[in-house]
Amino acid sequence: MIRNSLLAGLLLAAPIPLAAESCRLCAPALDRLSQGGRPAVPLHIEIETALDLGRVAQGAGGGAVELDARSGARRVAGGLADLGGMALTGSARVTGTPFARVRIDLPVRVRLQSTMGDVAEVVQMESSLPDAPTLNENGELRFTFGGKLLLKGGESGTFRGSVPISAEYE
Repeated sequence: MIRNSLLAGLLLAAPIPLAAESCRLCAPALDRLSQGGRPAVPLHIEIETALDLGRVAQGAGGGAVELDARSGARRVAGGLADLGGMALTGSARVTGTPFARVRIDLPVRVRLQSTMGDVAEVVQMESSLPDAPTLNENGELRFTFGGKLLLKGGESGTFRGSVPISAEYE
């Protein structure tokens, strides 16, 4: 498994036979090497846009801010007041062997910490990926991701954290 491209430099690429390069119908079969079924090109994940849920203020209780991965629609619920700000879905680009099927895994929960030391969680992470993600003819796949920020009440500050996304060939 290659996680956030940390191991990408450890895999070696191998040449593809010249006779196979002109066969567009053969491309799915070329996504693996003959020795050990290893992918011809290592996977690499690049986060192009960080997930940003905008700004909210808490009233008496907690609440949630949800950002839809596909539409970018933002919903604020519970004891939170929407202060605006630009909410952005996260976006990522995966590169590897053209036409290869991949599995992308998002975490179940992401722990965030504020500059004040308070803790919140992002849950229900989702992406815009299709059911069977496949790299295109250039060996690329782009997708967006979102989730739901949960605040229990009383937290304050700017919350930050990392979303560990992993990718592997199927």
